[in-house]
Amino acid sequence: MLAQQMAFAAVARAGEAWHRVPELPIVQALAVKAIEEVFGVETRGANCRRHLYELEGFKKILGGDVVAHTQNGTVPMEQPTLEIPDISIRIRRKENYAPLEGLRCRHIGYVGKTVYMNFESHQADVGFRFALDFGAKRIVFDLFVDVGVRDTGTAESAERVLEVKRFQRDYFSNGQLYIVNTDTGGSDRP
Repeated sequence: MLAQQMAFAAVARAGEAWHRVPELPIVQALAVKAIEEVFGVETRGANCRRHLYELEGFKKILGGDVVAHTQNGTVPMEQPTLEIPDISIRIRRKENYAPLEGLRCRHIGYVGKTVYMNFESHQADVGFRFALDFGAKRIVFDLFVDVGVRDTGTAESAERVLEVKRFQRDYFSNGQLYIVNTDTGGSDRP
């Protein structure tokens, strides 16, 4: 925010002629980038661009010891018992997807700096998996491989399949994935 204000102030001091320059937005963006990179002043979008928020909720759930070992790529001496809450999978600004609500953790494992998590619906017809890559500080999810739904031959199952397909379409259409704690509805998003 400070970097942005400094950039806009510098451009404003350059005089009224800048208002007639069509490249003004480019000049402002370059000024913000220069202030951030040269002077080390972070803009409000820096954390979003680096996706540092993605793993925060999961760090709380996994606990400091597991996170520290995973970040180092080492195996903890003791295998801790983890309380993984049920999760719901959502897309920003879209209605919830009933089959992707209240998924329970069926398996968790890790290799190197990555934690792999597999979730399943209570009816066992929907599966959802993703990886927490602590090396890259990102959630890794592949729409075409990591979400699945099984048609059990009922009308309800057909509706659930359609809802999962709607999720896939919404995500594929540049949706922003939200993984939320089902009990809190996302107020403390993992």
